[in-house]
Amino acid sequence: MKIIRKIMGVLLVILGILFAGFNFIAIIMEIYDITRFGFVGVVWGVILIIAFFMALGILFVWLGIWLFRGKKKPAEHEFATQIQDNQIPLPEADRFTMLVEDIFEIPTAGTVLVGVLVNGVLSKNKVVLVLKANGIKQSICVEQIEEFQESRIRKVSRVQGNARVGILVREMAVTACLKGDVVTNIEPNTLDINRPFENSRLKGLLAGRAYTKMPNLGRLIQKEISEQARFLVLMILDHEPEENGDGTAIFTKDSTMSFPYLTAPNGDNYQPVFTDWTELGKWELGEREQLKTMVMNQAEAEELVRSKENLKGIVINPFTDNYLI
Repeated sequence: MKIIRKIMGVLLVILGILFAGFNFIAIIMEIYDITRFGFVGVVWGVILIIAFFMALGILFVWLGIWLFRGKKKPAEHEFATQIQDNQIPLPEADRFTMLVEDIFEIPTAGTVLVGVLVNGVLSKNKVVLVLKANGIKQSICVEQIEEFQESRIRKVSRVQGNARVGILVREMAVTACLKGDVVTNIEPNTLDINRPFENSRLKGLLAGRAYTKMPNLGRLIQKEISEQARFLVLMILDHEPEENGDGTAIFTKDSTMSFPYLTAPNGDNYQPVFTDWTELGKWELGEREQLKTMVMNQAEAEELVRSKENLKGIVINPFTDNYLI
């Protein structure tokens, strides 16, 4: 769309210059005729019409320049490094995700979702979320938990992370769940700055790489990153932007910003981005009061990397998932 807009802008500028130039010459010729043959009453009407078309040509030039330059973004989402009370995420010890690796139905009982519980604690009768592709989510109640222990399976009322479990639910038909869905107690949110910033489904997909052999997991991760995910990116400003009071800020024309990056053992530099505040907090930096946090999607982060010759790519959650793009 940007290329088409720029082409249209160039064409309008050329058309406007030709249109305005032709009518300007026409006005000069009318004035020349007046000086040679004298004034005729109808001439003023002709001159006004020609002047109108010349102004129209100038308008085409202005419109073409506007299309070519594009509309400036008045503000970017900006999150304070110091998290407000209503933005505090769930403690890491309580957070869990479970990538659904298998699904089967028990007649008259319900649907069983099977996977590995990563971190946190899952309890019977708790309401959790099933996060599907395209941002769809469903609340379910855990009716029963079965823990898989080597050669036997036992029913439990509570299970801690890093265990393979089966979760029995009644609200979801077996056809309504797919392998690759994520069960979690982390409410997803990348839009409302008044709530904790969380890419819950992406976290579950990334965690699943450590234990699952799902053949399409890589494709699911890429789809989530490109279509749904938004990331926290640290930046350093030379002076404070103008706060709007709604979580956005306007940067003045003379503002300069830089983005801290990480260097891999082989010397390659990567731009780190984070799925949530918990992940970002694992980066031990110096004076945090000088730092601000911008929200970017994949395309915006890739554009940032392309603008820096010393960066090779993007790394998501470098201190845990360490996923390279």
